[in-house]
Amino acid sequence: LQLIEQRLTRAERVFIYLIDEGVYFLQPEYWDSFYKKEAVIYACGFGSRKYRMPFRDEVIFSGLVSLSQLIKTCDQFIAWQKNEQGSHHIHSQQSN
Repeated sequence: LQLIEQRLTRAERVFIYLIDEGVYFLQPEYWDSFYKKEAVIYACGFGSRKYRMPFRDEVIFSGLVSLSQLIKTCDQFIAWQKNEQGSHHIHSQQSN
């Protein structure tokens, strides 16, 4: 979350896509401050229904096509994944 905060502080455009179990982080305490700073938040529509997450007006619910378009058009794509030990692995890719 600190990386997102840093990017927003530098006035960079930030797009957040929550997929699968990541939709559990749709709770206001995680994203309201980012939304107010103009981060664009996407969530997997299928995962949101599967895990019975409430739909929110400030979140764009979409599918993997939207995610692939975000990856293709962004300057840098960073992915987090929780592993068995509970820590997070970060993958970063620069776009051409």
